[in-house]
Amino acid sequence: MGSIIVADLIALRTRIKKKFRQVNALSEENAVGLEELKLEKREIFMFKNLLKHNQIKKTADGRYYWSTKDC
Repeated sequence: MGSIIVADLIALRTRIKKKFRQVNALSEENAVGLEELKLEKREIFMFKNLLKHNQIKKTADGRYYWSTKDC
């Protein structure tokens, strides 16, 4: 059961990362608003977690970008 939950979390992270790549939000200069990412309800939890762990960064004006080098 635990491995299913882990797999689901990994899949959510992958989907969110893909959305950042699709809008080219991979640097502070190209950061986007949350609405541009078109996150689903299920993805919001993972988004907040990634933000908390600095994989997603928030700019001073409230936009977001994927900050890790594994994109």
